[in-house]
Amino acid sequence: MPSIGISLKRNYYTPEAFAYKDYLIRNGWEVQLDYEEFLSYENDITLLFLGLDPFWKKNRFKKIIHDYPSLSTGKFPKIKNFVKKRINRKPDGRIFLNSFVENEFNFKNCKNSINIDVGVDHLFFERVDVNKKYDLVYSGVILGRDGLIRELKRLAILGFRILIIGEVDENLKKYLGLQGEVFFAGRVDRDKLPGLYRLAKAGLSISPDIYPFSSQTTIKTLEYLASGIGLVSSHYGWINQFSDKYNYDPLWIDSIKTKDDFDYFEFSQIDMMEFSWDSVLKKTNFNNFVHSLIT
Repeated sequence: MPSIGISLKRNYYTPEAFAYKDYLIRNGWEVQLDYEEFLSYENDITLLFLGLDPFWKKNRFKKIIHDYPSLSTGKFPKIKNFVKKRINRKPDGRIFLNSFVENEFNFKNCKNSINIDVGVDHLFFERVDVNKKYDLVYSGVILGRDGLIRELKRLAILGFRILIIGEVDENLKKYLGLQGEVFFAGRVDRDKLPGLYRLAKAGLSISPDIYPFSSQTTIKTLEYLASGIGLVSSHYGWINQFSDKYNYDPLWIDSIKTKDDFDYFEFSQIDMMEFSWDSVLKKTNFNNFVHSLIT
């Protein structure tokens, strides 16, 4: 039985890691899922989410896959990408989120590579009727996202009941709580997310239309829709393309002037099964790709 070690990150959930594990186990692999320092050097392959894996660091693994699930963000993202490109060791294989991410890194020698876009866990596809306690749910990072905070404030003042999932500092909690009915679930285990999403009529997705967000899949948007709830979104590159391709119209955030604009909007349903992790990994022949690196 071939074996693979898959790294976890302490500052990023890496849903891909859990999806890879489940998929590979079903395909006859022995999988170790752990932080990099605890992964066994006896594994046939080790998959690392990057980040950095500098060439001067001693390599204790037999074969390595570098997984690039996104481009760099924050200040000077292109410079950060260039640094990663120059100092990361040459692995035995590479995984990129999509062709845009692959082209941005533009590695000269990239024969053993594959593109794997993000998918959605199977738990999000269960259909359960629940009483709606909230108008909107937002899941993700808030700190440092001024545009998002302004929208949350505006919507709360308009009378929206909003559930926020994720870590929020106490000052921001007090500030948003003063604007209206804003509730906080804190950071929760991933298996609790679908149930919390379904307590809301729609999910809120606010992304800046800037590099690299405009060209990368928004996982929360896919999860909201897979859960069977509606979508309220800002306009940006990826969601505009998604809307056109799948003939799905969210309620655009800039069209909400009053609470009635939301209450009387008819959210449509969309079949999201092609975005399940199982479908994504089968379509990309992920098992064949990993096998090819040890044969």
